[in-house]
Amino acid sequence: MPDRSGPHPGTHLAGHGGQMQANTYAGFTRLYEAARKPGPIIKVGCGVISS
Repeated sequence: MPDRSGPHPGTHLAGHGGQMQANTYAGFTRLYEAARKPGPIIKVGCGVISS
């Protein structure tokens, strides 16, 4: 069953590039890498949690 551990966000968002509203959850770190294909995800700050 999928959970929030590191490999699952990458698999779920494999085809997504662009903006994503997120906090500082470490499982998303690889999604922000510049060399990521199809492109990096740009973190848009969460309005509730200051990151």
